Amino acid sequence: MRNHRDDAREHAWAYGLSLCVLLAMLSPVLRCEPVDGFPLTTYPMYSGAMGTTSRVRTLLGITASGEQELLSPALIAGDPSVILAVRTTTGASSPERRRALCTTVAGRVAADPDLRDRYVEVLFLTERYDAEAYFLGADMPEAIKIHARCPVPR
Repeated sequence: MRNHRDDAREHAWAYGLSLCVLLAMLSPVLRCEPVDGFPLTTYPMYSGAMGTTSRVRTLLGITASGEQELLSPALIAGDPSVILAVRTTTGASSPERRRALCTTVAGRVAADPDLRDRYVEVLFLTERYDAEAYFLGADMPEAIKIHARCPVPR
């Protein structure tokens, strides 16, 4: 037979556990600076002011006549995913890695029968844009920095 004291202990335990879970869920909201994580997200990547300058790393194929053409994500990352191509170019953070990526992409171009005669060189570069001006029609980069030049193997 259950007594009143056992019921009171069970209720107190249940209320205590409920209070702990509630505090754990509210803890991200009560923090001073935005922190992203479980169980709630504050989306800190959108909570601060962002500059208007954007830098884009990419690789270009250069034709024999000097025309520059944007290379596909499949050539850049070995996969058609744009996100992987972005990750691949941003991951090339040192001059050695940039040169290695440039050389790898030039090798992929050389291995493609449709592209090997089209391009003579691959450029790895960073373009800097003013995002506001870009969306108002100024679609040319403010600055270009060339990190590596790689000839397409013949």
